[in-house]
Amino acid sequence: MIYLNVAAIVLVFFLIWFWICEKQKNYGLVDIAWGLGMSVVALNLIFIYQPKLQATLSLALVVVWGLRLGIYLAGRNWNKPEDYRYVNLRKRWGNNYPRLKAFLNVFVLQGVLLYLMMFSSMRVTELNLEMNVWTLSIGVIIAISGLLFEAIGDYQLKKFKQNPANKGKLMTQGLWSITRHPNYFGEVVFWWGVFIATIQGSGSWIGIISPILITLLINKVSGIPLLERKYKEREDYQAYAAKTPRFIPWIGTKQIAK
Repeated sequence: MIYLNVAAIVLVFFLIWFWICEKQKNYGLVDIAWGLGMSVVALNLIFIYQPKLQATLSLALVVVWGLRLGIYLAGRNWNKPEDYRYVNLRKRWGNNYPRLKAFLNVFVLQGVLLYLMMFSSMRVTELNLEMNVWTLSIGVIIAISGLLFEAIGDYQLKKFKQNPANKGKLMTQGLWSITRHPNYFGEVVFWWGVFIATIQGSGSWIGIISPILITLLINKVSGIPLLERKYKEREDYQAYAAKTPRFIPWIGTKQIAK
């Protein structure tokens, strides 16, 4: 069964990644696994089940997105100190069963979220119906637009940080001038596009949990709120937020996330 197969793959994948993070003494490297794990699952669905064109194309989008994000984060984070979020988690865990707490609270949790994110992809593979040209075409256009928006935002931020003259400064140029979080906005748009690309009738609408989940995670839980809490006391960030939408380019709210 597709759903059990994917669950087993996700479990093995995060066990391996837990071992890698333990060896590197850096739980923050689990961020790299987010995109790479989805690529692994998508490739598994393509090669094991060999679905029809609509499912295959939607899965291929996930492969490309996941590889791009994983490679980008690996280049950025591999030799860097552990992210402050995980440092704080270590402090809260204390000395009693720290590895078990890390595995359950970080790796298992991320595995469950990744599994849910791949639900629309699993569903279209399971249904494997004849192609819906309209939903596939619209979905692919939206997904590619989101992927490009996210990738360009990441590239602009990378080039900005590579300039020593920008150390300690905020990135407010390019896509970052129309939204404070172009990478997150692009990611959400991408997953809505993937969902639309998987629609093959009434039975596929349950896959909407995937884009809804990422939208909520980024806007309410672990994405934008964490970053904005980190910078909200800075006067330059407050000035930036006063004129730049938090999420949706140009027209979004300018309120700082709590």
